[in-house]
Amino acid sequence: MDYQGRSDNTLQLGVRPIQLWELAMPETALPVMTKTLWGGNPEVPELKRKFAIGVMQKLLGAQNIPKIDEGVPYRPIRKENVAIYPVGIKPDAYNEDGEAI
Repeated sequence: MDYQGRSDNTLQLGVRPIQLWELAMPETALPVMTKTLWGGNPEVPELKRKFAIGVMQKLLGAQNIPKIDEGVPYRPIRKENVAIYPVGIKPDAYNEDGEAI
């Protein structure tokens, strides 16, 4: 049995890629980048998105993005027709000598 129980119906689908991008920046730039990308503290309002992002955060070993001061400067960027969902951050790793790994 096909769509709606009839074999003569067709169903059109839209297939689009979902891309996961990593932004690498110095830890000191995190407040400015957070304000620039999300206009302040990032929030994921829908429960379905919170779950999906929580799963990605666990798989990537990322932590929640810390709250920032709203007085941080904003850098204008073009982001029309682009959805940017924050997954989390991974702090830099250092060896015993204090050098970045």
